[in-house]
Amino acid sequence: MDEITIKKLNKINLDFYNTTAKDFNESRQYFWQGWNSIIKYLDHFNKLKLLDLGCGNARFFQFLIKNIPNKNINYVGVDNNNELLGFAQEDFNNRVGEINGTFKLQKIDIVTSLIKKKDFLIEKEFDLIVSFGVFHHIPSYELRLQLLEFMKSKITNEGLIIISLWQFMEFERFKKKIVSDTQQEANDFILDWKKGKEANRYCHFVDEAEQNKLIKKANLKLIESFRADGKEGNVNTYLVLKKK
Repeated sequence: MDEITIKKLNKINLDFYNTTAKDFNESRQYFWQGWNSIIKYLDHFNKLKLLDLGCGNARFFQFLIKNIPNKNINYVGVDNNNELLGFAQEDFNNRVGEINGTFKLQKIDIVTSLIKKKDFLIEKEFDLIVSFGVFHHIPSYELRLQLLEFMKSKITNEGLIIISLWQFMEFERFKKKIVSDTQQEANDFILDWKKGKEANRYCHFVDEAEQNKLIKKANLKLIESFRADGKEGNVNTYLVLKKK
């Protein structure tokens, strides 16, 4: 995919979140079911240095302080939307007394940084890097691979990468949201949003073949793969990965 097209698709998503941030935040107050299966991987970290790529309103951080309140967590959340980051900061400010660790937010456009091949983080190493609901918004296989390789470069030797991949093409209720096939790469689509303000978003369906290809090309070891979330209980595929 050429750079002009990547930027065009990324702008669709930037505009989408600028339009829907308030409605999106209100629809994203719950914790994802799949996160409960992640807690077991955090036990052996005395202090957890965590990077949350595409953190939105930092729900995953809220989940952690509720479910493992005694864990010392140094959290860095990255997102490209000021309003969602504002919601995250406001929630943190209301929970300061509950926090055991540190909390830092950064406004970064991940796609633009990947295009520029820029290391957008001062921090060098993390015990855990998560990215939930992000990979389907990354235009082109090359950038999705680049993002996974970037995550690999930022974890410790014993660190973990955990990502979720939205399996929207397996469900009729999501397929009904398709406005058009972008005809850029296979499994690229434009989906609508009709909760509050209406807007469209670019989404890529990362199927099993691409999942396996990404893991192999990034030279990562798959620790676990499982399905969870949504009313069906399986709308997301989770991949737990580490360095070989």
